[in-house]
Amino acid sequence: MDSRASALLSYDAVRAELPGLFPLLDDPDPVIRTRAAYLSAWFPEEAAAVLPRLLDRLQVEDSVTVTATALVAAGLLGDISLTSRLSPHLDATESLIRWAAATALARIGSADDSTGLGTGLTGHVIAELAAAATDTPKPDIDYNEGDIPGYISRSLLSLADHNRETVLCGVADCLTLMPDNHTDSTAKTALAVAFAEPFHDGLPPFTELTEGQQRLLRALVKAGPWSAYGKRFEEGLGDLRLPDTRAALRVYAGLPDDGHDDRTRCIWG
Repeated sequence: MDSRASALLSYDAVRAELPGLFPLLDDPDPVIRTRAAYLSAWFPEEAAAVLPRLLDRLQVEDSVTVTATALVAAGLLGDISLTSRLSPHLDATESLIRWAAATALARIGSADDSTGLGTGLTGHVIAELAAAATDTPKPDIDYNEGDIPGYISRSLLSLADHNRETVLCGVADCLTLMPDNHTDSTAKTALAVAFAEPFHDGLPPFTELTEGQQRLLRALVKAGPWSAYGKRFEEGLGDLRLPDTRAALRVYAGLPDDGHDDRTRCIWG
């Protein structure tokens, strides 16, 4: 059987049993509640049935991990109408909950100025995501294959039109914490945000770049997908008229030689 057909059959089988899993959102064991909330996030066809249960859970939940998981699940399933239900969690004491609320709000588009909520909410969401970039790890959170820095980067980059500099600084913080198989897409998207046009008139001094641009390029020296993705990444730098090898970019950014060969993958924390 074709693997895609097999996966679809498995998906449909779990979806058919989803109503039987709803009571697990109220299970005494927070680990089971976490898994139930996480599982519920992947069936958008059942959003009408799942969302009320997730929102009810959020009203009474006392576990930080369950709350965070349920918030992200609500963001994956819901739409902008959930803004008023999710935004109070941006002021939670626990940083994990604030991150989850910001992730959910970014996902449903609540940071869009067209909501009438203005840049206050937009700024709050971006600030919490940027703060979360340096507040790792996120325990027991399985979204994005456990790559929470990568998830933060994707959320931030979706909001780049609102505050490019804060977004770029947050993504730079995330890049060095991401697994190597996730950095390529993030690096390319961040470069497109940071440098909308190539430097046709010559490369400016590094100090003339914005803070966000500088921090992104320094992060790429340390964590760029230099060997994992070969010349594709280097060619993207070259297209922007930026230094297109790790050694050249390091010199441009004024960073000391760390002893790595250009073609040797960095080891990250």
